[in-house]
Amino acid sequence: MALVVHASNPIAGLSAEEVRSIFTGRVSDWSGVGGRERKIVVVHKADGRSTQEVFLGHFRLAPGQVRPSAVIGDNAQGIKTIAGSPGAIGYISIGAVERSAREGEPVRTVWIDGIPATTESLRNGNYPIARDLVLVTRGEASPAAEAFIEFTRSARADRYINGFSFVQADE
Repeated sequence: MALVVHASNPIAGLSAEEVRSIFTGRVSDWSGVGGRERKIVVVHKADGRSTQEVFLGHFRLAPGQVRPSAVIGDNAQGIKTIAGSPGAIGYISIGAVERSAREGEPVRTVWIDGIPATTESLRNGNYPIARDLVLVTRGEASPAAEAFIEFTRSARADRYINGFSFVQADE
């Protein structure tokens, strides 16, 4: 998960405390964190989204503490919202942001506490905001479930994993 701003925003990075201040409404203008004078548009994920859980957990925020300007569902909606608002900041899957930026959307990631939010930084273990995707079975896995699990570990599955912009850890 990465913090994302409009590509025209000059802010390169934020501290965890600055992120908390922005998302709780204590800072409502970019000038309050070293940027240009412009109202901050806080883009927050809807309840029940796993990215919201990761964001809140990492920045030690309770759901009721966040003061959003806009509430979004999926990554695509978040990209469109941030791309359409130069003052916006939100959080989205790193892979989805990188893909959207390559495709021409005016969005980019923001460094957190001096660490770049990139797939490379995530893969090499430097970037701290991530969650593992897991497969769970009830009891012993059936032969069909075992075959699926093996498939997910294969090179053949890579195109599906990459198609959803998930980041695979180096093994």
